[in-house]
Amino acid sequence: MFEKDSFKKGVERLAKFDKMVKAFPKDLAEPIDASFLRMIVRRVRQAANKRRKAAGGATARAGRANTSKPTKAAVATKKRKIESKLAEMDDNAPPSMLEVRVPGKGAAFPAIHFDAKDFEKGN
Repeated sequence: MFEKDSFKKGVERLAKFDKMVKAFPKDLAEPIDASFLRMIVRRVRQAANKRRKAAGGATARAGRANTSKPTKAAVATKKRKIESKLAEMDDNAPPSMLEVRVPGKGAAFPAIHFDAKDFEKGN
């Protein structure tokens, strides 16, 4: 039969990183060892759990189960419905929706073009 100490789950779980280290070349500028691989895997797992938790909370608050992007056709249909409702509510409503550009996350933003008229003082 088995001895109680012959199989240790924690040791076996960490041994897979020792096996993975053998797959990397030995002459790298920054050598890769098992502890580095454990750290990277832990970071990725924690980040994924954090994203999953945040997304779960956002969908629960919004009352939506599906977080996929809507198609262009669905957006156009929704836009037409909103425009028709505005036209029914107010005869002076503009014929189309106003497009507002909101910057996204990150460091790359779209270029905004200005005209000299934008900065003139009104008399």
